[in-house]
Amino acid sequence: MPNVSHTFTAAGEVSDTFFLPKGETATYEVTGTFDATLILERNRGGAAWVPVLTTTDTVAERRLLQPGTYRFRCSVYASGDPTIAIDDVDDILWQVVNPRTGEVVAQLNESGLTVSGFTNEGAETTTGDQIFSANVDIAGILSATLVNLAQETGLTAHAGGGQADALELSATKTLHIVGTCATAADSVKLPTVVADAFHRVINMGAAALQVYGSGTATINGIATGTGISIPVGEGRDFHGGTAGAAGTWRMATAPATFTSGENPTASDATNNTLGGTSAGAALIAGGTGNTLFGKSAGDALTTGDNNVAIGLDALGASTTGGKQVAIGYQAMMAMDTDSSESVAIGAEALKTAASGSYVNVAVGAAALKLATGSNNTAVGWNAGTAVSSGVENSFLGCLAGAAATTPSGLVAIGNSALSLGTTGCTENTAVGWKALRASNADGNTAVGYNAAAAVTGGYNTAVGVRAMEAATSSELCVAIGSYALQNLTTGDHNVGVGNAAGGTNTSGAANTAVGSNALGGAAATAINGNTAVGEGALLVCVANYNTAIGSAALSGVTSGSANIGIGKYAGCTVTTTSHGLYIGDVTQHASDYAIDSVTIASQLAATTGPVWSNRNTFTDRQFTAVPNSAPNSAHITNSTVTWWVDEAGHTLNARLKYADGTVKNITTPIPVS
Repeated sequence: MPNVSHTFTAAGEVSDTFFLPKGETATYEVTGTFDATLILERNRGGAAWVPVLTTTDTVAERRLLQPGTYRFRCSVYASGDPTIAIDDVDDILWQVVNPRTGEVVAQLNESGLTVSGFTNEGAETTTGDQIFSANVDIAGILSATLVNLAQETGLTAHAGGGQADALELSATKTLHIVGTCATAADSVKLPTVVADAFHRVINMGAAALQVYGSGTATINGIATGTGISIPVGEGRDFHGGTAGAAGTWRMATAPATFTSGENPTASDATNNTLGGTSAGAALIAGGTGNTLFGKSAGDALTTGDNNVAIGLDALGASTTGGKQVAIGYQAMMAMDTDSSESVAIGAEALKTAASGSYVNVAVGAAALKLATGSNNTAVGWNAGTAVSSGVENSFLGCLAGAAATTPSGLVAIGNSALSLGTTGCTENTAVGWKALRASNADGNTAVGYNAAAAVTGGYNTAVGVRAMEAATSSELCVAIGSYALQNLTTGDHNVGVGNAAGGTNTSGAANTAVGSNALGGAAATAINGNTAVGEGALLVCVANYNTAIGSAALSGVTSGSANIGIGKYAGCTVTTTSHGLYIGDVTQHASDYAIDSVTIASQLAATTGPVWSNRNTFTDRQFTAVPNSAPNSAHITNSTVTWWVDEAGHTLNARLKYADGTVKNITTPIPVS
């Protein structure tokens, strides 16, 4: 390509242009003694020249690597001889190396082909699967097969267009760069058709270029007088078919001739970087700072700024939106006019997000694929993929929140967390593998592996590995601890706090279990209204309305109901008895167990005041108390119990005196008749 040099003598002067094709390099320098300002500018095919370098001093030799058309312009001149030079570098295009010696035996530079010797001298040899023939004449092979890579640049299309006076392209060149095409339909014409000939025409002018065949030759069957149009910044490949003046050319779209740089389309916008057929095709003055790569990437953008779209049809509908990032096949494809500041990374991520949808983040294939709401975040394959108009949701993990359609305020973190719930399910928080996987209701919170995975009822809280994992329609339950309420299915108002707490219950309601294994050691069944506080309290209970407070309190109760046990091991040997009250720690006076196990009867009758019934005297440790009378005494085993009722205070009072002289006082409230 021709080199450029120029010495400036006045402000406003410009040098000749220098075209640098993709893949090639050039050098430039500024010399002389001067008082002036010089600007190196580059043009990617539009009307605008973009500054690359501004200098008021000399510049030592530097390389140009980015393709485009370059020139120097003098913006300020006072004195001196500022001189510029742009020189082509004789790039090496390819080499042939002797595989035995490593010697370069053939090298193709821009300036031509150099051959030095043979690929293999001597007898035929074999190395692995490769056979090297003897005395191969590389020069002869190259001269017979090498495609002519010569080019002509800086061409000026015929002003006014038409075939007759069109600039005829060289038959001995392969690449034809049209640098000047001032008005639409200015024209060039191909040389006479040669079978299997190849020519590439690139339009780097300011307007669409018209290309004709010579003579009566056709292009893709299009009549000679019609020709074809090459848009600004694009190229076309022409392959020779039937030879001669009446021959035929086959045409295909040439690969893009740029990798980066300012807007190469006809737009007046600046700082846009485009690559791919129709990428940024609609950009007009005002759209700046966009980076668009891939067929039809950002092809609807007009005045949108600072967008990134990479992939087929990525950001395909946005017109004026700004600060959007769409990377992947059809990522953010439907995002249009009012949308802004969203991020979609992954095939079909945020695919259908449209007008009014903003500040969404989707990372992963099909993440938030159907979302039209705002302020949603989804990271993971198909995370939040079914969300449509929902807002302010957060999904992290493969299939997290995958089926939810119109939720708001959801948080799902973990593989398949909240993945099956479809409608409703607002204000849910799920953290852990399959946590709240099936939830369709509102107000649930689950933290832990498989926590509340099957729940469809609302306002439950499950924290811990497999907590409430079998529950379905249960509502208003709390399970905190690994395996807490693990077997619960449909019961409501249950509380389990502690490892395996409340694990016995299935469909019962209003049970409270606090402590490791409290109400949690029996075969799963439906129980109701039990309260167990303490490790192992009501451990094997399968009955109803028992209250146990203390470690292992009533831990042996199975089918007994309505018992009360207060204290460590209180009533721990009771199994099937009902309506008993057990107070005290049996381990303190093992030999006096009967005294430690005093039971106060469970039924009041109305006489002159609250009276405790007498059932078999002391057989069941039961007795009568007369209101406001003198204390009565009776012997139980080796000890004495004295009791009386304070009617005004509504209390039953008992004093237990052990054989060893120890005294314990008990005061128990009684109901008013």
